[in-house]
Amino acid sequence: KPWMIKTNLDEFVEVVGKEDINPKKMDCLFVVNSMRSLIKAGISKVVVTMGSKGFFAVDQEKNWLFQVPKVDAINPIASGDTFLGGFVARYSETGDFIASLRFAAACSVANCLNLYPEIPDNIDLEELEEKIVFKPLFTD
Repeated sequence: KPWMIKTNLDEFVEVVGKEDINPKKMDCLFVVNSMRSLIKAGISKVVVTMGSKGFFAVDQEKNWLFQVPKVDAINPIASGDTFLGGFVARYSETGDFIASLRFAAACSVANCLNLYPEIPDNIDLEELEEKIVFKPLFTD
């Protein structure tokens, strides 16, 4: 089994086999409980991104909602890939799940601020990272 799954909300609906549900109308409780089911099945970490609405993250102990700052996005293409790349880069250095998610989100937001898929040179990722807020969520 994979150690971690990272999908966007539309992909997640497919993963959990609920293609008949409109992802735009899904509630937080359903998503997080479905993520917890994957954790119970042996996946260590599950992340579901929702674009400008932030993302959910679940591990074996906790559930979180992360919120990203509002920006004037120029082009969001490849933001999911940028998120994952930022996560892997930071996690391989630190092993810190939360810090790596915050950095990943900052990378993803930065990508949106550029015409082409990449992090612009003039973006302060640390400043963006400080604007990523998160809170624990409870389910059941």
